[in-house]
Amino acid sequence: MLNEEENKYFEKWTYMQRNQQFQKRIILSLLGLVGLLGLIVLFIGNNPPLVIERENSLYRALPVEISDIKPTKESVAELVTEFIKARYEWENFEPQVIVKKLEPFTTEALRTKLFDEFGKKGFQNKPGESIEQSVSRVRPDISDKAVLATFDRILRINGVPVVVPTEVSLLLSEGPKTYFNPLGLYINGLIEHEGH
Repeated sequence: MLNEEENKYFEKWTYMQRNQQFQKRIILSLLGLVGLLGLIVLFIGNNPPLVIERENSLYRALPVEISDIKPTKESVAELVTEFIKARYEWENFEPQVIVKKLEPFTTEALRTKLFDEFGKKGFQNKPGESIEQSVSRVRPDISDKAVLATFDRILRINGVPVVVPTEVSLLLSEGPKTYFNPLGLYINGLIEHEGH
């Protein structure tokens, strides 16, 4: 038989053993729940997104697939054309507006460089005078070695056009893919050659 002190020790030991077994069961149950939730997240996370098109009052789901977009020569040429129009076309020369229009196509470093190059003040047309610029005949030339584009800058001073043939060399870099730039290509450098 056990004396009273041994009996207390035995009761404490039994209580500790039961407590440890209970905690083991809880830990194993929680690990199983975490594993189950992890599997659910994996299966739900791999489903393609649901895209719904609304046409008048009719809604229909569109089939979609997740795939990596690889830039083609045509898509890079379109990016270059959009950049040239945003950079060189203006009715009033306002550096902040021009740089803001370039945001989807360019890196922060190029925008800062262009803003410094433009100067902080814009040019407002005086009453009776007008200066504006547009571009035409944009011809991108995309190769594995270089991205070039030739175009005509048309500077209109009081309605009189002055055509300046221009060629630009562009440096592209990869960045985040966004709604406005799904390719993730950004113009990071620009060298301008006039009169070609």
